[in-house]
Amino acid sequence: MTSPTENGALGSVLELEHALETAKTAASDSEARLERARLEADGIVAAARERAARRSAERQGSLASAAATETRAVTAAAEAAAAAMQARAGEVEAAFVEAGLALVLPPVRQEATCSSR
Repeated sequence: MTSPTENGALGSVLELEHALETAKTAASDSEARLERARLEADGIVAAARERAARRSAERQGSLASAAATETRAVTAAAEAAAAAMQARAGEVEAAFVEAGLALVLPPVRQEATCSSR
């Protein structure tokens, strides 16, 4: 290759072409590095989303399990309360019916008998 001083304008043009080629190569390398960085960032984001989704599913599972346990406890307590109320209602039912009948029916006397006189 000849030096720019030897060839004048041709040397300057060759130097500019070489500089443009170098700049083009550098730009191409930069774009390739940028694309690799984007792909790596996408991978990092995807992995983070996957971890977050997995943790969310685990948390929902544990919350659902706790809710099911609490539901069973509340149901058992409600059933026990209902059974106690039914037992108490059975105890007072006879007395209630007897008191109601006493209000409606006249008292029955022992000496009163049915006769056809």
